[in-house]
Amino acid sequence: MQSQCQGTQCLKIYSYEWILYEQNQSAPNNDIIWEKRRNLQFLTSTPLNSSNIVIKENSLDGGMNYRLVLFVQTSDGVPGMCAYDISTASPPTGGTCTITPSSGISLKTNFNLNCTDWISDVTPLKYTLQYQLENGLYSMIYHGLNNSVISWLPPGNRSDNHKVKFVVTVTDKYGASAPGVPLSVQVSNVSYR
Repeated sequence: MQSQCQGTQCLKIYSYEWILYEQNQSAPNNDIIWEKRRNLQFLTSTPLNSSNIVIKENSLDGGMNYRLVLFVQTSDGVPGMCAYDISTASPPTGGTCTITPSSGISLKTNFNLNCTDWISDVTPLKYTLQYQLENGLYSMIYHGLNNSVISWLPPGNRSDNHKVKFVVTVTDKYGASAPGVPLSVQVSNVSYR
């Protein structure tokens, strides 16, 4: 966010102070109450006394209303203030994801990932399916709009009873994501006889 000022007093501004307020969602009688957000300096990558402010990615909670306020003071002692309201998207909620069957053979069994009942104010939803490699990194199997995917899988980790661990992420069109859904299946090596 960048502050802009017009007029002769703008050249006299010598102090800036950014403050973030969060709307209290549980206020009685549906009253609108703004509460000052503490530790704003940890949410930004710029000082709170600069003319601009950069809020770090993923530092605001989803589904909330915020008010970012800038207070200025000129060398003549004239105060100024402006405010900007920000609404963050709620991540998708309420759904489930499953993989069937629960076990099979690598490069032979068709595994079906199915995600259902996800609710979001912002559609379409995207689904990302990744499995964990033995070195701890993840490899993507699918990323797109289909909530049902059929795929062959690599063999699972032998030291963990051939288990393949997955994370499914459901994301709305603005990038708000539900917490990853962990899944696992048992995938044995192909046996050639």
